[in-house]
Amino acid sequence: MFILWLAILWPALLYLLKMSDISKCEYHAIIKFLTVEKQLANNIHKCLVRVYGESAPSYTYVVI
Repeated sequence: MFILWLAILWPALLYLLKMSDISKCEYHAIIKFLTVEKQLANNIHKCLVRVYGESAPSYTYVVI
């Protein structure tokens, strides 16, 4: 059920986050949430890069 919810709301969530000025703490919150939801680090990093481009945290930051 959650995967369906995430698939539906994820684009809207990413759009809203893209519009705001995001700090390391906020990146960490997103990464922590998606990790709890069993998302792989590679997928989390790809999503962050897709939304934030060059300002996204590095893959190493996501893994740690």
